[in-house]
Amino acid sequence: MRTLCPKCKEPYETNASNLNRLMPGGRDEGSVVLHRGRGCSHCHDSGYIGRTGIFEVLEVTEAVRRLVVGNAPDSQIRQAAVEAGMRSIGEDGLKKAMVGGTTHEEVTRVVYLADQTAKLCGACKSVINQDFDYCPSCGHFVGEHCESCRRRMQPEWTFCPFCGTDAARPPDAGDDGEAREQRRLRLELPQVHRKAS
Repeated sequence: MRTLCPKCKEPYETNASNLNRLMPGGRDEGSVVLHRGRGCSHCHDSGYIGRTGIFEVLEVTEAVRRLVVGNAPDSQIRQAAVEAGMRSIGEDGLKKAMVGGTTHEEVTRVVYLADQTAKLCGACKSVINQDFDYCPSCGHFVGEHCESCRRRMQPEWTFCPFCGTDAARPPDAGDDGEAREQRRLRLELPQVHRKAS
């Protein structure tokens, strides 16, 4: 993680609730003083010079050991570690931002945030990468997909572009192709009018 340039770093005040993304359960009210780099000839106008590490160390307590040996989901292992005092990587980065070593934006850029880059497997409850279609722990299909042809879909799509299935209704919902075609046309009409106006 990049560290702030000591020659041009400057303090600024921000709302404390901005920090909650890295440390849930933090303060909601008040303000905190953080730092940012203004940019100078010393740091080539970037505001940063050098790097430092941020860390998350899991101490294997007896409770954690039992969960690992029992093949518990990683979310349970993480919860037990936090209850035993483990500080998350986000908290470590935030601590470095609070003392002026780096910026809140830099910590947000480099820290793995589960709500942005991961999803939960519906079968085994493991946390998995957002890009995976299958859970590496149990093999369950977790991709964003069409229920009919199983091809990858974007969340904002209303219909599957490969087979025409209505994304809001499963393929066995009991209607025929004509009803699906009428819904598709109804959805297209407002778009045509918007383009004309």
